[in-house]
Amino acid sequence: DLEQTSMTLPAGARLGPYEILSPLGAGGMGEVYRARDSRLGREVAVKVLPAELTADKERLHRFEQEARAASALNHPNIVTVHDIGEANSAPYIAMELVQGKTVGELIAGGPMAARRLLGIAVPVSEGLAKAHAAGIVHRDLKPENLMVTDDGHVKILDFGLAKLVAVADEDLSRGPTLAKPQTHPGTVLGTVGYMSPEQAAGLPLDFRSDQFSLGSILYEMATGKRAFEKKTTVDTLAAILNEDPEPIARSNPAIPAPLRWIVERCMEKDPKGRYAATVDLARDLAGVRDHLSELSGGVSAVSAETRPRRRWIGWALAAAALAGSFLAGSWMRREKPSETELVRLNLMISPEEPLVLAEAKTFALSPDGKRLAYVARRSDNQRILRVRPLDRLDSIALPGTEGAFDPFFSPDGEWIAFGAQGKLKKISLSGGQPFAICDATLLRGGSWGPDGTIVFAGSGTSSLMRVSDRGGAAQALTTLDPSKGDSTHRWPEILPGGTSALFTSHGLSGDYASARIEVISLKSGARRVLIEGGSDARYQPSGHIVYLRGGSLFAVPFDVRRLEITGTPTPVLDNLSGYFAAGFGHFSISRAGTLVYVALDPRSTERELVWLDRTGGAELVSDAKKNIGGLDLSPDGRRVAVTAGSPTSADVWLYDFGRDSWEQMTSGGINFVPVFTPDGKQIFFASNRDGVINTFRMPIDRSAPPEQVTNRQDWPFPLSFTPDGRTLLLGHSPPATSSDLAVLSLEKGAQIEPLIATAAQEQAGRLSPDGRWLAYQSNESGVSEIYVRAFRGAGRVHVSNKGGIDPMWGPDGREIFYRAGGTMMAARIETAPELRVDAPKALFETPFLDYDVAPDGKRFLVIRAAHPDLPPSPLVVVLGWSAELERRSKGG
Repeated sequence: DLEQTSMTLPAGARLGPYEILSPLGAGGMGEVYRARDSRLGREVAVKVLPAELTADKERLHRFEQEARAASALNHPNIVTVHDIGEANSAPYIAMELVQGKTVGELIAGGPMAARRLLGIAVPVSEGLAKAHAAGIVHRDLKPENLMVTDDGHVKILDFGLAKLVAVADEDLSRGPTLAKPQTHPGTVLGTVGYMSPEQAAGLPLDFRSDQFSLGSILYEMATGKRAFEKKTTVDTLAAILNEDPEPIARSNPAIPAPLRWIVERCMEKDPKGRYAATVDLARDLAGVRDHLSELSGGVSAVSAETRPRRRWIGWALAAAALAGSFLAGSWMRREKPSETELVRLNLMISPEEPLVLAEAKTFALSPDGKRLAYVARRSDNQRILRVRPLDRLDSIALPGTEGAFDPFFSPDGEWIAFGAQGKLKKISLSGGQPFAICDATLLRGGSWGPDGTIVFAGSGTSSLMRVSDRGGAAQALTTLDPSKGDSTHRWPEILPGGTSALFTSHGLSGDYASARIEVISLKSGARRVLIEGGSDARYQPSGHIVYLRGGSLFAVPFDVRRLEITGTPTPVLDNLSGYFAAGFGHFSISRAGTLVYVALDPRSTERELVWLDRTGGAELVSDAKKNIGGLDLSPDGRRVAVTAGSPTSADVWLYDFGRDSWEQMTSGGINFVPVFTPDGKQIFFASNRDGVINTFRMPIDRSAPPEQVTNRQDWPFPLSFTPDGRTLLLGHSPPATSSDLAVLSLEKGAQIEPLIATAAQEQAGRLSPDGRWLAYQSNESGVSEIYVRAFRGAGRVHVSNKGGIDPMWGPDGREIFYRAGGTMMAARIETAPELRVDAPKALFETPFLDYDVAPDGKRFLVIRAAHPDLPPSPLVVVLGWSAELERRSKGG
């Protein structure tokens, strides 16, 4: 029988199904034995836990849950937990048997060479990254918990045990090694010396605490000395909180500088100064390991004369880039520019998962200006959030954020809110899955206040709403008043103090240069107009409101205490990229005064019409390089109607192929999305000529002026006709569902009837040539896909398989085309005896913006950039921008 008080098991003793073979070691968290599993015939390590750690059954249960979670990680650098049990009141853990030496034993031999150190550090960091991504924190990382096996593999021991030691109320002030505080020199320094400052101070912990502990271990491996070693526990804790260790270079100059910088970053006192994700730490360590010879000036076994030159250059560039990354990180942390220094930098995003610039905001700076969250497009065309620390060359993806758009940070920069799948969600940068806060069919801006209040616009035609960041039903903050020109309230910005907010109000006329910027009290709801003519306002600590007007940023002095404009607006940035039909620009400004923006893409100002055959062969249509977007071929293929102009002033034009001539059909306001009637005699289009966007029609011979067809507040615009021309398929934006499909009979007095109205965004509807079937795109799965259904019936089939937009029918109704990124796809379709679609096939790949199918189905008329070889506009980072605004306002 096992006696818990003796804590010593002889060979042959039984512990449940395990037969004890020999002792392996002992410590404050129990004794470890080599044992044989009688059920499977394998040898394991069994740790018997002391009674004082397991008397609290609730804590023991929480420990079991975490230990099982850690065992499920299945990572080669984490010791696997096979079993958790209890025998004769003695709790035990059966683990993978690992034989070798601990890092503590290896350190006893003195400082390690960089290559040996990195051979241990890289697998440890990769194991930690795996655990942290699963939301598991070690909490007691120390040299004795890192094992190097006899064949050179590295294993992390004792995941989950530290949580067992933590007191029940999660007050970690005592930490995993202070259950029995002592002050005798040398007795507990072996574990206390690896605590993070937040752990030593009794503050809440996350994965970055493990990073600090690992940094302390790496420091000791590099120098042979503990980073924090004092005579007593209290003095050691004080050193962790307040002192920096002796520089590594002084103890071991042979350690490469980039490795020193990694250790220094891990040992930052403030967790925010460490890595935003442990996978980034692992990548940095692996980068130093892989380029160690270049960083240390070593010579490869292959001579310079025989080494392939291209490969050598690649290594050298990689080493230089790596070193540059660390230099940037060190400068950002320690050598911040002065308040008056203005620095501009281009921020390149990986072309493998590029930044998405879309009809919603897609990037945001953290309040401290150190991190950029942005929406990237994966290889499967799915959108996902990535986070890029500005002192690094790479970014990390946030799992679970598929379909994301319009990100914005919490005040402390530790959470990101975003829209996806008809919800307002949030995700922690410390790991874990997103949390759905409330419904938001199409997010049009959000702002997170210091008290946990989030103010947001939940659709394109909604008022402002507010909700707690803990979740729940959102409450209306504002009320739309159409009599005052209110059709939408959007782009909120909570001001310092959290009691008032800026926002944009507009009548959805399409031209946001005429919108209003208002301020509202979050307590009383009282609001008033601050700026006539502008949108997307942001407050700057320089004492300015920065806002968008007509593709430029303006700044105006603003007294945030009195909520009053105190000066004259001044343009501060021209040629800004943005989606001006929705009233926002591609820019973000941190409260620390950093600006990030995208300039107007040089490829967007001149575009051309081109015929492409089914293999991608091109034939230029016209030499006229208009800024066109959106087109529709006439039924006989002799003309094409396009939208041409600027975001604030666009018109419908006709191009005649036979005569090679252009004719302007409309003037005044914004006129777009032209659609020919089936007989080719009229054009329907959307326009804001009478204020709110509605659908109009006019004869192509211009024998009559445009006639308004709809009179609504939800932005109806034409998409497709039935063959007889009597019924029009429309897109519109109802407040509750944001983007839907509807039908309108053109008989006099007819009303719009909903066709597809869900929380998802249904768009780009196209009727088949016989009018019986409807193809459309929907993002209900989180990514836009193509579907086909009966025009007036139920049921549907999925056409695309990896995302798709802009469906078009072939002239015989037996083929559907659509775009998947820059690839033209085609799928054969059968409608009898039942609806069936074949697997889609790629026809060709080339960048294009919009297209239509020729009447013979053999060619495609596309809009593409006239100068496709020009590089896209980069993200531009401006440091010290707020200080520059302040200097300008003072006449400096």
